[in-house]
Amino acid sequence: MIFKVFAGTVFLTLMGCASHSTDMARQLDQSLPEYRSKACQQTLGEVWVHQDIKNTAMVATPMLALATGPVSTIPLLIAHVGLSAADRVDASTLARRCGVPAPGVVSISTGIATDAALGVLGGSAGAAVTKNLPASAPIPAR
Repeated sequence: MIFKVFAGTVFLTLMGCASHSTDMARQLDQSLPEYRSKACQQTLGEVWVHQDIKNTAMVATPMLALATGPVSTIPLLIAHVGLSAADRVDASTLARRCGVPAPGVVSISTGIATDAALGVLGGSAGAAVTKNLPASAPIPAR
């Protein structure tokens, strides 16, 4: 039973395996003069940090949650949300430095809230969901 839970968690985690910074780096327009700037190139050189953190968290978070049980839920959730927030802010900085319109505060906040809502065992599923949903959906009429 534990193996099935772990295998399902790993599958969900692998759905969104690129960090937000890595996704932003892939979307940059290399023909822009800002792309060749020192600030942009320096920030591009730091993208690997978030990718390494995400790769480590994809494996460590579910294992820690299964090993320690419910007592670790809140600390793991806080760590997950904090790392996701840092990644999203750095992705926005990368966009701004490289001449691409950066995601706004509302978009970043919505993404962080989505990551928090999906929780610890969902791992990186928040990244997969936010790629398919608009940053700010209209409020449905009643």
